[in-house]
Amino acid sequence: VHVVDGSSPQPDLEFDAVRLELKLFNPELAEKPFIVAYNKMDLPEAYENWESFKEKLQSRGITPFCMSAAKREGTHEVICAAYELWRKNKEDKEEYE
Repeated sequence: VHVVDGSSPQPDLEFDAVRLELKLFNPELAEKPFIVAYNKMDLPEAYENWESFKEKLQSRGITPFCMSAAKREGTHEVICAAYELWRKNKEDKEEYE
């Protein structure tokens, strides 16, 4: 799960920087499935930038989730999505064994 600071002036660039660091550190890690959680939706600047961030990621085939960890809003959806991703990957691995 990549948690993106929604209050950042350019959250999409910060997300890209983390993805690049991960790829440079270990290309295999960068290839693993992931979830993006855009956090701090309780702050005005994060709320204002959400649609732009979401559109940029969706244009790349990534569906981000929005949440406010402070208010515990959207966190359940992120946890459920992470669980489903884990379950699907576990099933896929079992098929190949």
